[in-house]
Amino acid sequence: DLVLLDHSLADMTGLDVLKCIRDNPDSHRLSVVVFSARHVLEDREKYDLFGVSGFVIKPDDPDDFQDAVFEIVGAHLSIKAV
Repeated sequence: DLVLLDHSLADMTGLDVLKCIRDNPDSHRLSVVVFSARHVLEDREKYDLFGVSGFVIKPDDPDDFQDAVFEIVGAHLSIKAV
């Protein structure tokens, strides 16, 4: 399983959500790829402390986003929308 987590959410940050994921014994081992419109090294370092699988800057083209995710988690995965 893979979680695609947006950094900028309405009521909390992606980092807050990631902390909840890592604190929950049922989800703490999930692979998490964070995506953000901002490229701030400090943000990335904070996420790295919680063991994210990758950090992707939002591209303009959805194919570029898919390519970035494949590069991080491996092209052997099939992606299906939920």
